[in-house]
Amino acid sequence: MEKVSKNIARAAGKVAKVGSRPVKAVAKVAKKLPVAKTAEEEFAFSQTKPNKVHEFFRKYSTPLIITLCLLVLASAATFLITKYNGRATPGTNIAGFNVSGQNAFAIHNTINDLENKIKLTLSHDGKTVDANCADLGINVDIDKTTEEALLTSNDWTNRLNVFGSHNVKLVASVDWSQTTKFLNENFPGLVTDPRDAGVVYNQNTSQFVTQASANGEVIDMTKIKQIVEDLIVRPRAAVASVALVNTPPPISDTAAQAAADYANARLGLRINLNSNGQTVYYADPSDIANWITFTPSGNNLNVSFDENKIKTFLSTTVANSLTEAPVDALAIVGSDGTILKQISAGKDGQTVGNVASLSGSIMTALANDTPVDLDITLTPKPFTVSNQFVAADNHWAEVNLTTQYVTLWNGTTQVGYFIASSGVSAAPTPTGLYKVWLKVPSQTMSGGGESAALPAYNLPNVTWVSYFNQDIAFHTKYWNNIWGRPSSHGCINLHEADAKTVYDFVSIGTPVWVHY
Repeated sequence: MEKVSKNIARAAGKVAKVGSRPVKAVAKVAKKLPVAKTAEEEFAFSQTKPNKVHEFFRKYSTPLIITLCLLVLASAATFLITKYNGRATPGTNIAGFNVSGQNAFAIHNTINDLENKIKLTLSHDGKTVDANCADLGINVDIDKTTEEALLTSNDWTNRLNVFGSHNVKLVASVDWSQTTKFLNENFPGLVTDPRDAGVVYNQNTSQFVTQASANGEVIDMTKIKQIVEDLIVRPRAAVASVALVNTPPPISDTAAQAAADYANARLGLRINLNSNGQTVYYADPSDIANWITFTPSGNNLNVSFDENKIKTFLSTTVANSLTEAPVDALAIVGSDGTILKQISAGKDGQTVGNVASLSGSIMTALANDTPVDLDITLTPKPFTVSNQFVAADNHWAEVNLTTQYVTLWNGTTQVGYFIASSGVSAAPTPTGLYKVWLKVPSQTMSGGGESAALPAYNLPNVTWVSYFNQDIAFHTKYWNNIWGRPSSHGCINLHEADAKTVYDFVSIGTPVWVHY
């Protein structure tokens, strides 16, 4: 069209130049002018006669466009890769909250905000209590959740995907014991523990009988658990009613009765314990009942037999009727262990020697519900010689209350023999084996007055006192002349010279044997 307009203008110019020429001349000029073309003709003309610019664009326009597009894309990719380096990639959500472009620190803060959104209002019978994450036992692992949120940023291709989707849940655990504790503390008195059925031994009937079970009431945790778990998925504020649910005990009456029946079948077992061909003891129902143990296991009561209790029964109850403790020999011995004087003979004892094998046999009998006859093996227990009375220098003294004489011994050799006077019948000198424990050269003695047979006394200057049994001693007597028969308040009275000999002969620890 532009070219047509130019032709028209050119023609108009030529007409102006003609001026007053005749019309023919105008017509002649007009014939020489180029004829205007239509748009289609112009396009066809342009195709038949291309110019240089058109040719350039025809050859290079497509590569240029592709190059420009690649440059734009490369710039955009570089921008995205840089922007999301170490940050949550596009489309990353934590529990439904968009964290795209956030770094670890920002994600931490976001997770803290999500934790704070978790609220549960609990109610029961008009009472309302608000609980947060800590109250409910929810423990959110912030580091692990952050790690999950940033996981896709490790792959650079994910940073380019602006239409990507990366949904992350809060990494959290729930301590349900804490949840239950919070509920029980804030709604006290709601929970009633169930009571298991039990089994006890009735001494009157010699049978095991059951104790009835009882149901309890506990807080229904099913709905609360569902809400708590959903709060972790979608952090928010929520409400829940605290409801109670009837709960039976683990051990039912039926289970207890089955255990009692099993145990009662064992109470009638005949378990005979024999010695020298005779039954010396048999286990009665109360003995067997004491060996039986009931142990809860799931919904059952397991019945077992305690071998340690059986061994105790054998080594005490049974053994006491058969065991004889050894009687140690009493003797005065020298420093080298030689017996200087046998005071009393020893006697061997005996004890049950096969407790282990007997208990094993009884365990087998109980398990198989079969009676058993068992032979007891008695093991001798030898006596020993008491080593309490040692004559360190082989010196010892003997008091014969029948003859009223004191004898001094060096080993088995008699080195002194003195008449004496022992305690009267109201205050007899005790018999036995003693040791000298105190020596006093002279002292005042006083006492008596308990009865007419034991008049009071106060005697100064009693010499050569050798105590051997509490306040019983060898000492001088100067206040009467009674010898060879009892006359004292329990001490062994001697002539002064004899008392001095005894005093010099004995030492602390010297054995003194008093007898009839």
